[in-house]
Amino acid sequence: MTSSTCNLREGAGHGLRAAIAVGKHSEITGFYTPGDHTCTFEVDGFRFGCLICIEVNFPELWLEQRALGVDCVLFSTFSEDPIFEVIARGHAAANGLWVSIAVPAQCAPAGPSAVVGPHGYLLQHARSDGPDVICVDLDRTDPALDVALNKARPWRDTARAGDIYAAALVSDPRSVDRTGT
Repeated sequence: MTSSTCNLREGAGHGLRAAIAVGKHSEITGFYTPGDHTCTFEVDGFRFGCLICIEVNFPELWLEQRALGVDCVLFSTFSEDPIFEVIARGHAAANGLWVSIAVPAQCAPAGPSAVVGPHGYLLQHARSDGPDVICVDLDRTDPALDVALNKARPWRDTARAGDIYAAALVSDPRSVDRTGT
């Protein structure tokens, strides 16, 4: 499974940024243009979603991927800003998602392609000095991912639903009047 961002030309000088997902038999399994729709698809029991470039900055898009049951976000960017990897790693950890970061070779010196685990740690980095291919097996039974997948992810779902402290709510005037007077 791979994802790549490309600039598709529409007439002279007009570009359209899109991600194309290619399956294990070289077939196109998904096509995504930012802002147009949510692109998700399944391969071998894993649900994938696509995000492109600037979308790394919008937590609601990552939360939408999580709500749709996505296991791995294929994030493609032409950015030469290393903060994009940092932000993507934060989204991976906060949502319990694998994240594949696809960066073209000309942008790799600032931040190469990578795969991030659902715990937010790098599983593999591509070379920063030229083209490279990296491969990672998504393994839900990996003991290193147990907390991220089987404890943190379900706990965050419960917390987001508002149920985490429902039984412990107290009636206290300080909880209502927060002016400090």
